[in-house]
Amino acid sequence: MNAAAYTDVDKAESEAHRAYAVNESGPRYLARQCLNQRKPMIHISTDYVFDGSKGRPYLESDPIAPLGAYGQSKAQGEAAIRSILKSHIIIRTSWLYGVHGNNFVKTMLKLGAKKSSISVVSDQFGSPTCAADLAEAVLSIAEKIIADEKTNWGTYHYCGQGITTWHSLAEKVFQLAAPYMALQTKQIEAITTADWPTPVKRPPYSVLDCTLIKNKFGIDSKPWQKSLAQTIDRIFS
Repeated sequence: MNAAAYTDVDKAESEAHRAYAVNESGPRYLARQCLNQRKPMIHISTDYVFDGSKGRPYLESDPIAPLGAYGQSKAQGEAAIRSILKSHIIIRTSWLYGVHGNNFVKTMLKLGAKKSSISVVSDQFGSPTCAADLAEAVLSIAEKIIADEKTNWGTYHYCGQGITTWHSLAEKVFQLAAPYMALQTKQIEAITTADWPTPVKRPPYSVLDCTLIKNKFGIDSKPWQKSLAQTIDRIFS
């Protein structure tokens, strides 16, 4: 199982060597080791292998077109695994958050505790994914691999159910957090991507179609609002 990744999308532009070392060379090395030891490999990838121009949920078979070093390094990591190891599962996910580590949800909570007004992009669309839900999906696939030698190897999509924007996600975070904390934020301003320039362009629409993982492994995702509520509760408990 490889969940390691260089995930700082903007910093990857100036630290491309580090991004590629973790996101491309790392999976390549692990795939070779798995091949030598005759072991399968599960690898986590990203929605940022797509450029977001499709305007509809992406299928696993859709052409990739990463916009920056982060997405490019993750795409090359996928390619390295496919070229070396047949017995692999690559899971692309999106907008990942959880109780641990740095992520959008925890950043919003920190800002909400000290800022009266914040600005959040409202023209990028995606599906928030709870890390705990993704872990359950990985464990479910691992159990099936152990139990059944006829595994459907390949690339799959898994993300939270439903589509939202970063702005709407921030609003939901504050709504759910209100019973637990003294929120200082009174205004969440909706801005465009153009209003918030970054070193690399983000996909405007990176929603993933998760039909295949449901059909092949019986894995269905939860509505992102439900998983977010559970995560907020865990953070404050």
